[in-house]
Amino acid sequence: MIVLKIFGIIIGLALLWVFAFFLYCRKQNKKKRVLEYLNLTLPKSWKELSEKQFLYVCNLMLWENTPTEIQTKCFLFFAGITVQEYLNDGTWICIHNKKRFTISDYEVQYFAKKLSFLTDTITEVNPLQEMAGFKHINPRFEGCPFKQWMAAENYYQAFVYTKQDIHLDKLCAVVYSSGIDFNDADTIKRSKAFKKVPMVQKLTVFIMYAGLKDRLSKEFSHFFQRVAVKSDQESARKPPKMREHFSNMIYVLNGGNVGETDKVLNAECWRAFDTLNRKAHENQEMEQRIKKLKKK
Repeated sequence: MIVLKIFGIIIGLALLWVFAFFLYCRKQNKKKRVLEYLNLTLPKSWKELSEKQFLYVCNLMLWENTPTEIQTKCFLFFAGITVQEYLNDGTWICIHNKKRFTISDYEVQYFAKKLSFLTDTITEVNPLQEMAGFKHINPRFEGCPFKQWMAAENYYQAFVYTKQDIHLDKLCAVVYSSGIDFNDADTIKRSKAFKKVPMVQKLTVFIMYAGLKDRLSKEFSHFFQRVAVKSDQESARKPPKMREHFSNMIYVLNGGNVGETDKVLNAECWRAFDTLNRKAHENQEMEQRIKKLKKK
């Protein structure tokens, strides 16, 4: 009887070992299994970025990644891919939704190039819904008073040329003022609420406004004209004379009648843009006629 019990125990342990070995092999096979097909979806424009993706791009820009690095890192992040290992033959061993797959260098480059819009031109983008407890205005400034756009343009240019955070804080205060009767005299006070906001979040406002400028240059091409600047001329650029520019705009809109200035400042932004665009078009046509007359 004792021999039979011992024999039974040995058989039981053997079966247990076989079962454990089976589970181990199954687990290892799952690890080695490589997906043959993977369906990836990537955004095609700035406007398709989620808030999480938008912040990730801004973070890469903040740390001065190269265009290639931005495209590659964003491809992996947007697709939800984690790189486990990089082999010398150019193969990437990755994880997607807890499943392993391999991808080659040229494939990574191909998909990364699909995100070249991130490093080519900044276009319209959806801003973060909330910042420092405030909500943003219409990203296109539609329905906003002309004076609010003037304030935003002034602080945007100031930050571009000085890189001082205070100007970016003020731009944030102008953009995140939904439900507030805008008065630029309050901007400095309101900008203090954005001092402690992480720089990566504030950078989204700068990017959003740059995208707006691209939109305006397409919508009102005669007034908002693009100025091509070569890279070697970038540091030599002089800051624009904003007071002079704004004075010229107001003069065009009020027809030289100072009494109409308040109406101009409170006019709806896009109506003001439309008028300025028409006037710019008329001036361009006049200049072309004068040139033709001089040639005769």
